[in-house]
Amino acid sequence: MHQEVTLAISCVQGEPEPVFRYSEGRCVASEGTEGLNEWPIELVRETTMGECNDFSGVQLGEGLMDYPVLSNWNLRGARLDEADLAFARLIDAQLEGAQLEHMTYGYAWISGTVDSYTRTPAEGCLTKGDTIDCSQ
Repeated sequence: MHQEVTLAISCVQGEPEPVFRYSEGRCVASEGTEGLNEWPIELVRETTMGECNDFSGVQLGEGLMDYPVLSNWNLRGARLDEADLAFARLIDAQLEGAQLEHMTYGYAWISGTVDSYTRTPAEGCLTKGDTIDCSQ
């Protein structure tokens, strides 16, 4: 039986630039205000740029159950509380300052770099220096 999969796409002109950038535990705009970017997951999937993005309630693997590889994503300062990473692999991600503490993940792998501001999941992770490896 053939199962149809539909993926949304996001179109932008030129190279998108986030308003908020990660710096020493905070997401700040060039004028110094704090906040988060709100880019759709489709744009992040295409650009791998999720720095300081609010992923609250977002399915990072977009509901695909075939273990998609999300490789080299910049998630520095990203809010991943309530985000879902199921049946996927987040590999070599930049996770400095990311809030992973309340992220849901199962049948998934996470690897990348962290800093002292990164909030890691309570279970399934091994942090060694500035790297993290998680599986559950």
